[in-house]
Amino acid sequence: MKKLLLTPFERYAGAEALTAGVVFALLAVLGAVQFNTRFDGVLDAHFASDKVSLTVALTDQVINIVSAFVVFYILAYALGARGIRAVDMLGTLMAARAPYVLMPLFNINDHMSRHNEAIVDGIAADPLNPDLSPLLPLIPAIILSLVLVVWLIALMFNAWKVCTNFSKGRLIGGFTGALIVAELLSALFLSLIR
Repeated sequence: MKKLLLTPFERYAGAEALTAGVVFALLAVLGAVQFNTRFDGVLDAHFASDKVSLTVALTDQVINIVSAFVVFYILAYALGARGIRAVDMLGTLMAARAPYVLMPLFNINDHMSRHNEAIVDGIAADPLNPDLSPLLPLIPAIILSLVLVVWLIALMFNAWKVCTNFSKGRLIGGFTGALIVAELLSALFLSLIR
């Protein structure tokens, strides 16, 4: 079970991973629309107080997936990987986003966005001594969100490792650089179309 949760791409890649990735992306879009969640960066998820439209949710997913794929694929070749199949890289990176299918569930009944607004209002009312009591009900969701982010990063790392066969410096340094650039690129494109 541990291998399936952390290193699935050693067994499933190519068309299988791509199919799973498309399903996970569509589920994330539906969750984002239903529970007002924005995936506004490769690693970002924010809870909106306004309704998230299907167009916005789809745009978020497409930009995040394309940004990650382009950056990881180009960097893999720049660092000397050869024979990488695009379907493997795209499929594994898309399937790696599976944990984020769960993220919108934290905002059922606008739970997260309501408490976030209360925190912001408390800070605005008294910046030197803000009321942070609305933060307490969010602590379990914040911890679980961090677990999902770490899980997503672990899956993306596994996708990078399996697709490139890199080791040591190129494996870790290349992954870190690709992840940072992909995050910045997706956030930039999403900010430009808002």
